[in-house]
Amino acid sequence: MGPSAFAAPSTLELRITDCCTSVDDAVAIAALYRALVRHTIRNPKLNSRFCAISRALNEENRWRAQRYGTDGTYVDIATRQAVSFDAVLDQTLEIVKEDAAELGVAEELVYLRSIKQRGTSAHRQLEIFERLRSQGTRPKTALQEVAKWLRLSTEGGRFAELELKQAA
Repeated sequence: MGPSAFAAPSTLELRITDCCTSVDDAVAIAALYRALVRHTIRNPKLNSRFCAISRALNEENRWRAQRYGTDGTYVDIATRQAVSFDAVLDQTLEIVKEDAAELGVAEELVYLRSIKQRGTSAHRQLEIFERLRSQGTRPKTALQEVAKWLRLSTEGGRFAELELKQAA
């Protein structure tokens, strides 16, 4: 039997939802992932012309996502220009619209825009910490309050309302 394009085993792994505080956020991101996978399977030549520069720009975008999240800009591979997260999200949702509809996850993808509008869990954690610190709360106590918020939110599956302790 001759060599096959599928001879080497590979793994496709989704880890981003490991860190979602909100179940709805995790479901929306997983739905996007499903639509992207379906789109890629339906378009096997997609990105087949990527060169070393394209791959490097993808790595740059991965780093930007890890560093800046939804507040960052990303490099458009075709134009090599910086574009906002909102533009990337809009373009991505347009690209996978048919796939999302076929998978029955179109509503979940609409929810992705609300994540950007209200802020991510990381935004909320920083907000809580900074608000407490501005009120004179010690860093350790502020971190404990953030941890309390994370526990309550994760257990409840959505962002918890937290009455913050005033500085003593």
